[in-house]
Amino acid sequence: MNNIQLAHGSGGQAMQQLINSLFMEAFANPWLAEQEDQARLELAQLTAEGDRLAFS
Repeated sequence: MNNIQLAHGSGGQAMQQLINSLFMEAFANPWLAEQEDQARLELAQLTAEGDRLAFS
């Protein structure tokens, strides 16, 4: 990819192409390969000692 255009910020096919051709190759790792867009937290581990956990 030679340049980045406004279309790459739209969240559509152009963005997917940018992610696949640039970021997936540059930052290749198992977590990124899943292409998830959220965080996964082990709640049992976070609250094992009775701690409170809040989301906003």
